[in-house]
Amino acid sequence: MGERLAAAILDMIFVGVMFALAGMATAAWLGGVTDSGFSLNGMPAVVTIGITCVAAFLYYWLAEGLFGSTLGKAIAGIQVRRKTGEGCGFKPSLLRNALRIVDGIGVYLVGFLVAIFSKTRQRLGDLVAGTVVVEGRIGKPLRILAMLVWLAGLTGGLVEAYRIHRGAPETITGEFAALPATIPATSTGRLKAGNFAFTEGRGGPVRSAVFQSGDRVFLKYDIAGFARDANKTPHLSFQLIAADPSGLAIHEPWTTRFDGVLVRGAPVNGSLGLELPPFAPPGKYKIAVKVHDDVAKTDLKLTPSFELHAAAVAPPGGLELRDLQLSRSESGPAESTPAIEAGSTVYMNMNVFGLQFRDGHTNGHMSLKTLDPDGKLALDQPDFVDLGESQFYRPPTYWVHVHGQLPIPSGAKKGIYTQQYTAVDSISNQTITGEVKFEVR
Repeated sequence: MGERLAAAILDMIFVGVMFALAGMATAAWLGGVTDSGFSLNGMPAVVTIGITCVAAFLYYWLAEGLFGSTLGKAIAGIQVRRKTGEGCGFKPSLLRNALRIVDGIGVYLVGFLVAIFSKTRQRLGDLVAGTVVVEGRIGKPLRILAMLVWLAGLTGGLVEAYRIHRGAPETITGEFAALPATIPATSTGRLKAGNFAFTEGRGGPVRSAVFQSGDRVFLKYDIAGFARDANKTPHLSFQLIAADPSGLAIHEPWTTRFDGVLVRGAPVNGSLGLELPPFAPPGKYKIAVKVHDDVAKTDLKLTPSFELHAAAVAPPGGLELRDLQLSRSESGPAESTPAIEAGSTVYMNMNVFGLQFRDGHTNGHMSLKTLDPDGKLALDQPDFVDLGESQFYRPPTYWVHVHGQLPIPSGAKKGIYTQQYTAVDSISNQTITGEVKFEVR
């Protein structure tokens, strides 16, 4: 009975490693990974116990059916045989091990008591299967080999459980609201996004996904299901880009990484802030968020969208000056021919459409000539505005806003003045002139 007890302990340790491996694999699959291992309940716990029980039964049944010994029995030098002295075989082994359910009650108390009162130390499974446990049938070399196999299985199982734990996808312990059904998302692994929202400013309250020209768009989201390296550190790379209704990117791809220390169970926070150019057309804009897990080698992509409400603008047929207007104050209403008191200032605003690009840059300038009431040149500014710009987003409706101001001397001649604004595009070699008038009183 002493050898059988030692064998039982060795086999229980071996089955315990099976449990650790099955539990870690289940936790990585269904969730439940902790800093030191796994914590399972509900269906994940049922799955783990079920896998372990099936694996343990197959281990006992096949090992005793084929060899007459499990690893534990082989190390202890004992063997299961039929009462006739023949090898155990699969059928007797099946019966013997099926009745472990009964023999194992009370930590094998039932099996122990039955064996103690049996002349040949047969437990209930042995009595039904017609088997006995004998000693001295396994030589020393085989016992050493069994010990090596047992140690290899023990070490391999624990190492694999640790490897799974190290690379196990993260499970969020707090609130993690799933993505709305309106946001398409694809994943090649267990990476997932949640807690998504457009916000008023960075970290502000949640708002609708409808914006106006010139607004800043802010959004936030959390990433879960990532793995960790040997130092328990996640490594995620992010790429975000927003595109207009025609699919044209409105900014350069924004990339960042997360390689920091993170409490297990906490998500990785993501965000984006971008400004909508005033020349952006109205319609539905899409944001592509791509996340790559460097440890698990998995990817996630989600494509939220938002609406831009703005006045539709017709694309220019060439170089054009639009909305050229004067006013008597910097933010005042436009007037066709504003009347300005001598000593005051006249303000100008306009938009230049149709500038061509070369290597992402425009190249042009604007000049200004002011004619007095007699038609004589009162002011000549050949370099009034430099129209050269570097711009990533270049929709057909792209324009450059130009504004300026002209102080009127206190002794200026009274009458109607004419301002001539001439824009030159050095890339397309186009020139256009716009004219406005104002009155000095």
